Amino acid sequence: MLLSHLGFPQDTKLLSEVEGIDICLSGHTHNRLETSVQIGKTTLIQSGSQGSFIGKLELSIEDGKIKHIDHQLIPVTEDIPEDPGIKEKVAAALSPYRDALETVVGTTEIDLHRGWNVTAPMDDFLLAALLYHTGSDVAFSNGWRYDAPILKGDITLRQLYNIIPMNPPISTAELTGKEMLDMLEENMENTYAGDPFHQMGGYLKRAAGLQVYFKFENPKGLRIQTLFVGDHEIDPEKTYFVSYVTHQGVPKKYSKKHQHLDMKAVPAMQKLLQEKGPYKPDEKGNFYLI
Repeated sequence: MLLSHLGFPQDTKLLSEVEGIDICLSGHTHNRLETSVQIGKTTLIQSGSQGSFIGKLELSIEDGKIKHIDHQLIPVTEDIPEDPGIKEKVAAALSPYRDALETVVGTTEIDLHRGWNVTAPMDDFLLAALLYHTGSDVAFSNGWRYDAPILKGDITLRQLYNIIPMNPPISTAELTGKEMLDMLEENMENTYAGDPFHQMGGYLKRAAGLQVYFKFENPKGLRIQTLFVGDHEIDPEKTYFVSYVTHQGVPKKYSKKHQHLDMKAVPAMQKLLQEKGPYKPDEKGNFYLI
């Protein structure tokens, strides 16, 4: 049995090349597999994300061999009772912070989530806070997939921490237009590479302040067709002021002028809500498949 966090595409390729594995419990890419997948002689399952599902796999074994496999993807609903012991431990751990975490810090006019590959409202909100605090031309963050959605209405401090739990500092850098293009092309290859082993398993890098028109099916280095920063087409020789969170937003190799600010991500989102009022997204999109 193989317990893997490579990702669904990567595991399917691995299992097509490696013999002797009966079962693969796959993860990382958050696929909701209603039925198991057969790769050669290997049975593979994945069970979604955010604790929304439980994968149940029952094996009938005779004489050391698997005779029958039964798989179920079980939604975690209110019908499943809580474990009293675990509930008590969680409540005790949260008790010192509960009042602060449940404080309402603002409201959103739309649902915030990370359910889309190319762009997502939750990350647009995070990046809006970076742009607001720094006044940068463009803001970047990684294409994360964690965190349950925040529904339209009140936002609590707990929910802001769920968006980016480690609460990293906001960072800034200077990027030339060419560096920005190269960085985005590299990320697209990591996301859409034809060879699963060249994929990193995440969503597309998140960005605000630019508009990218691209073809994901194109080969490495040739996906971006046009890129605008604000209202102007990008100039490869021009230097742009960008903000980001974590080195995944802007890797160190793309600029020698990185600076970490005193302001952190969670207070920046809180500041945006308090000073700008209810959050509503910019009407302009960021990435356009053509």
